[in-house]
Amino acid sequence: MRATQVTVAPDAVVIDASGTVAYRGRIDDRYADLGKARRVVRDHTLRNALDALLDGRPVANQRVPSIGCYLGPTTGAPGR
Repeated sequence: MRATQVTVAPDAVVIDASGTVAYRGRIDDRYADLGKARRVVRDHTLRNALDALLDGRPVANQRVPSIGCYLGPTTGAPGR
């Protein structure tokens, strides 16, 4: 958790071939807020990031906030 700075579940992290975090954030825009799901997913954010990397393009939105359960700070005891 600390290495990727994930603080919310679900939160996707994509690490490129050089070991750099290329994308961190939501999987898609299904949730507008906690407990408020959209009927139709309009933005497949994680898929777009993966497609960009596979095509050799830069990821347009490298950090996109996730909506979900708070996991706690990224600092603290190992394994937490």
